[in-house]
Amino acid sequence: MRNRIIYGIIKTYKGIFKKKHIGNVQILIIEKNESFSVYNVVGEMKDNEIVSQLVLKAPSEYTNIFIDEFEENQHFIQMEELYCSVTKEKDKFKVILKKKGKYINSNLIFSFSKEYSEGNMKVYLIEGKMTPLIKEQISNRVQLKMSAIKKKAMSRPIISKFISSIKR
Repeated sequence: MRNRIIYGIIKTYKGIFKKKHIGNVQILIIEKNESFSVYNVVGEMKDNEIVSQLVLKAPSEYTNIFIDEFEENQHFIQMEELYCSVTKEKDKFKVILKKKGKYINSNLIFSFSKEYSEGNMKVYLIEGKMTPLIKEQISNRVQLKMSAIKKKAMSRPIISKFISSIKR
């Protein structure tokens, strides 16, 4: 199995009969060995660190199902897919790219942040160069928490639908 990182956008809608677009959530999907993880990109700190939130971890056999199901329903737009290797050290892991991409411009280091994480909200700080399509500056802990909650709420229906589809 080849490890890969996928940068994409989840388009969220509201309404039963008439769908109204309510926003986009940028995500990073990291497929490593026997699992894959989905991270919401929350925003960027003043020191150029990118803040992300872990929203899903599942067996890697479901990665393509996750992507295909939501591309089909036009809820997910895959912007970039790059092959990489993933190494883990204590509370961080490093994504080493085989080649640079248009949006992911360098190797990325994901560090678990005990300072910003609380309860079931697992926050990771990303070091490295990315060119996200949607930029949101985060200046303090309260703003980070509010933004993370908002992005998780926007992506929750899609993540929940995926989880229920693999439990069948």
